[in-house]
Amino acid sequence: MRGNLDYAIIQKKVTRVIRLSFNELYIWKNLSHIHMVESRYFVTYEDLVGYLELKTGFAPPQIIEGKGLFLGKFNKWFTNFEDVSSENVNWRCIFPDPKLNISYPYPIDEITVACSLCSSPSAYDQANRILNDYHLDASLSKRQTMTLSGGELLLLSFAKAQGLKDLTETLYVCTPTQWLHPTKYFLLENLIKEYSDSGKTVSLLLLEGEQIETAPDNDLQEQEQVSSVQVESLPWSLYIKNLLKIFDAQTFPKNSPEKIIRYVPADFDREFESPTLVTGDNGVGKSVFVKMLSNIYQPTTGRIAIRCLGNEGYARVLMQDSLDQLFGETINDHFTRVFKFDKAKGKQARELYEKMLDELRLAIKTDVRLRKMKLAASNSGTIETVLQVKFALVCERLASKPPLLILDEPDWCLSRPVTGLFTSIVVNAAHKIHIPVLIITHLRNWYSNLYKSVINLKIMENPQEVHIEQIN
Repeated sequence: MRGNLDYAIIQKKVTRVIRLSFNELYIWKNLSHIHMVESRYFVTYEDLVGYLELKTGFAPPQIIEGKGLFLGKFNKWFTNFEDVSSENVNWRCIFPDPKLNISYPYPIDEITVACSLCSSPSAYDQANRILNDYHLDASLSKRQTMTLSGGELLLLSFAKAQGLKDLTETLYVCTPTQWLHPTKYFLLENLIKEYSDSGKTVSLLLLEGEQIETAPDNDLQEQEQVSSVQVESLPWSLYIKNLLKIFDAQTFPKNSPEKIIRYVPADFDREFESPTLVTGDNGVGKSVFVKMLSNIYQPTTGRIAIRCLGNEGYARVLMQDSLDQLFGETINDHFTRVFKFDKAKGKQARELYEKMLDELRLAIKTDVRLRKMKLAASNSGTIETVLQVKFALVCERLASKPPLLILDEPDWCLSRPVTGLFTSIVVNAAHKIHIPVLIITHLRNWYSNLYKSVINLKIMENPQEVHIEQIN
């Protein structure tokens, strides 16, 4: 039965499959002792957060409740957050949004404070060792946390949990795979081993479809078919010429090194079929690349351009942490605020939103797995789920008719079957108005029935160079 709590007893050199409530989880090979890892799967983000609040009495504020309720709960949330930082609380949590795990402006300060709370005799030196263990080297440890990618923030959260281990009896880890590249999964394994070796409890709170894949690919069982609607491809082109982005060094309040990203080849002009995936390791420069496509960042030198059926300009992007981008207490309120001076676009956004919800309701009726999920409120103007927020924000962006729509980790806070449904409905709607879709993801297998082409970003031997390659 879905949602049942299962305990995985992990023994030395165990490589067998451990049965959980939705599919198979392949984890924790070659551990040196017997450990108890508590795992629970959820079909929706709301169920996950509700369970966390039930177990701990604490939950991050849910933006989907509207800005008024959010601000009303803020004092309680802030007080509880301070309690969590004290020695009177014996649990810690790695939240779904890693920004909520971080309190200080620099990684080195974050981990030094954590080590100091555990009375480490040399907190600063220990902090540097822990950061290095979680692949956050000296160049990252002194960068402002606000400049780190989502995956780097998650690794910093792992490091913080490591530093606070002696004050923690139970560690909750919420849906980590949607921020983390699969090559970094072993770092989560290392964190769990550290806790287990110290007699601590680790509780993994995952969304259905998540896998910590440390087993060989040929050992993985076939994934359950993902719900979707039929999608036709749409051609679009990407042009890059001598693209370079430089982030200047900072000297106040702390020295932070200059960061240079040069995209190669210098002359890149290719055609793709939408939907297109963008893949690459944590910290490779995917977010910077996307922000230049959408004119959030301007290139230091060079040019980047997109074209689809004669439509040129800048892309619109739905960032991963989409809940922060909602500006209204209801969906209609959000559209009213955003389109205050353009009523025609506001009307188009509302109509598109209603069409997407109609497709969602139809899919729910025809898929037995989705019928019991609370994916949307009965009243389309009421906000009750993350999925509704994402649909609304996509419709807001499509109403401006951009040459490209970018979905940054659209699987964030969605289970695998719901992700397939959401992305296929969005792609279908976008293609009908001749707008291609670019999807940034670490979970390529989740989109195996959807994507038509792939752009892979890879750091070259020179760490300042990022290679852009087309994968057919």
